[in-house]
Amino acid sequence: KHRDGYNHFYEFYQFPARASGTQNLYNNKNRRMNEAFSLSRQLAYFGKTGYLATVTSEIENDIITEKAIGNGWMGGLAGSSNQNSDANLNKCGGFRQRDNVAQSTSDFRALKDFENITMYRGGQSYGSNVNYLRNIVEKYSVTSSKTIASISKANPAVITTSSNHGLEDDDIVKIADIDSNNQMNVDGMTQLDTGFYRVRVVSNNTFSLVDLDTRENINSAAFSDYTASSTQLWELEGIQNEFYRKETTNINNVNNNPQSQSGIELFYKDPKIAKSNSQPITGNKTKLFFNASLSSVTDTVSDTECPVWRWMTGPESMIWNGRGLAFAPTRKASNSPSANNGTWTRSNPSGQQIGEVFKDGMPFRNWNGTGEPNNVAGTEHGIHLLGTHFGDNALTWNDLHNWNASYSDNSNYSIRGLIVEYGGLESAGDPITRIAAKRIINLFDRRITKATITISSGAQAGDTLTAPSDISDLGLTVTGDDTNAITFTGEGSCKIYLDQIKGITFEHTGATEGVRQISVAIGDVKKPTGSDHYFKKADGSNVSYQQADYQASYSNLCGLQGYLANVTTAADLTAISTLGIADDKEAWINGTDECQGGIYRAGFWRYSSGPWKDKEFWRLRIDSSVDIDSLPCNLADIRSSEPSVRVGSFETANWISNHPAANNNDYLTYANSKIKTRSSAASPDVEAYIVRYGGSAGDFTGADIEEVNDINVLA
Repeated sequence: KHRDGYNHFYEFYQFPARASGTQNLYNNKNRRMNEAFSLSRQLAYFGKTGYLATVTSEIENDIITEKAIGNGWMGGLAGSSNQNSDANLNKCGGFRQRDNVAQSTSDFRALKDFENITMYRGGQSYGSNVNYLRNIVEKYSVTSSKTIASISKANPAVITTSSNHGLEDDDIVKIADIDSNNQMNVDGMTQLDTGFYRVRVVSNNTFSLVDLDTRENINSAAFSDYTASSTQLWELEGIQNEFYRKETTNINNVNNNPQSQSGIELFYKDPKIAKSNSQPITGNKTKLFFNASLSSVTDTVSDTECPVWRWMTGPESMIWNGRGLAFAPTRKASNSPSANNGTWTRSNPSGQQIGEVFKDGMPFRNWNGTGEPNNVAGTEHGIHLLGTHFGDNALTWNDLHNWNASYSDNSNYSIRGLIVEYGGLESAGDPITRIAAKRIINLFDRRITKATITISSGAQAGDTLTAPSDISDLGLTVTGDDTNAITFTGEGSCKIYLDQIKGITFEHTGATEGVRQISVAIGDVKKPTGSDHYFKKADGSNVSYQQADYQASYSNLCGLQGYLANVTTAADLTAISTLGIADDKEAWINGTDECQGGIYRAGFWRYSSGPWKDKEFWRLRIDSSVDIDSLPCNLADIRSSEPSVRVGSFETANWISNHPAANNNDYLTYANSKIKTRSSAASPDVEAYIVRYGGSAGDFTGADIEEVNDINVLA
């Protein structure tokens, strides 16, 4: 039912527990929103990446509250107005404003495998093969440490402490050797890094060690013997992940504080955490922590410091240069305009965005009652869905401390899972997989308002098209019945329209022989004569290539997936020429040679979306013998002999003269019946983008009616 035309799936994913029920894989401290972000990225369904659900229309909300019921985290976060500095992310968390959608996409792809991102460690050096770095900001509830007496060589490694460790299953611990600053591994057992792990409790002074992210056992069977000396461990109250993009090829002997290190940029940070203890967070019972220096800190955020509610997961996280799609204008219901139901006109970004359906002229909101959100104690940074145990208030939104409530008199707010959404990230690298059965169901919900059926060529006197009878009972109006052009109007489902179109009959007197060509246009989408696909000209004024590519992927025609039109043959250009592009204007079409280090060199022209996504169709022969992993993206020299070559069925004559070239014009437009290259930026010269339908896996074939019928009439 999602407006992007892709299958979306929703579920309430409960934080896992061991089958015996005796050991939680996620304890109370580790059911925070930060853990939910990390866990959702590790989930996939039909190849589609999971993310904390974003709700941008009432119909999507109805599906979630039917199919994904549970007291679980969602993808909303209170952010700053600009999200463009370390200070903003330190205060609010979330994503940093990126330069463009391409950068947002690259960051998204990196975070899909966040557990494999190299850890940032003071004093280390990082070469050109490292593109992203991860730092962990630790928070402590106590300052005392425990001395490690022994570490076994086994699977899993078992650690024995010199006294009662006081840990619970799944607690996060920091192991550090205090002999020297920032020592990279423990004495003797050099294969065991110092750093962060989780635990499985064995006894009061023993526990096994598991990986921080995957929770897989740490196998120390082949490690060297541990030398008991100065290795200690600290129990953590929680962590915040920081992710940095490396902007300099090599950085050496890095600063202990990554935010003081040149050559890297923070682009994502988990929101601040709240302490999980036996008391509610109200008044002055606040969030007392100790940071890495064991200095006391308090993690409050005022209403004006992070005043905008944004969706910061899924495709919505990439909107407005990666800041995230804003859906409420202020921090609290009591602010003006109210975050709950206040009237406002969103300016950044303006208007209804991809996948959104405004309610009462504004982004959809589903807050509980009229008093939420309320930012109790300055620590309610995220959104969760209220479970069914909240009675009349169930299945609405509430802002909540970044914790898991565990105290007995308010256990209703105890988080036990996450609301996960899959789908919509196909433009960012997910496979374009669809389920045909879902398409058929969706036909009853997709609406169109007009269809035109004509004898487009060869019509003779006495030729008529006749509509089925009783069409008025379906809420449709027919004009031109028993002529050579019939028009159906009125709002109806795709199924109703398709059934009526297929029921039209052609009649003739037989006086003049020849071929009559019958064509059909559904709404503003048509299949031009001689084409195998449907096409649509969509308004693209002030739209970049990435926005056009993204928006086209949200288009659907009666179960046929839309995508930015790819051009291969002269027939494709002819089809687009019938859509009405002005002679002095251009329209975005599918294709890019944007350089992606280690994946694509500049000059490798390929489709960026649709059923041929990543298929190469043209190649500029860059004059370099450097391996692709090391090839810079700014090379402008091409070979003097055969400087470019066709790949596959793409026709050379499609290009405007002198296009493409080795420059920064990495994207394609249609212009005067040819193809030209230009930069991705929006331009007044580009008035539209072209959407093409059909050919995708999982399309509903019943919608692909034969819209050009050649009827041979014999005298």
